[in-house]
Amino acid sequence: RLIAEFESSRGCKDRKEVIKQMRSERDVRYLPPLQRLARAPRSGCGFLSLADCYTCVRGDIRDAISAIEGARPGSPESKAKR
Repeated sequence: RLIAEFESSRGCKDRKEVIKQMRSERDVRYLPPLQRLARAPRSGCGFLSLADCYTCVRGDIRDAISAIEGARPGSPESKAKR
């Protein structure tokens, strides 16, 4: 459900809310859509298409990916928490 919301969300406020939920749930199934958006070009919006379309959520995406990867069994981060 959250992946569908993430894919269809428009605007910073909506995206930030979905990313926040993904980060708190830490489900590895959320990684592919988050990583896809993290790899999106940093241009294509605004005047002359020079602006980053996702600048308002890049930090949130990075933090969510880190949190989810840290929660994966066998990851160095999860072993350090023991």
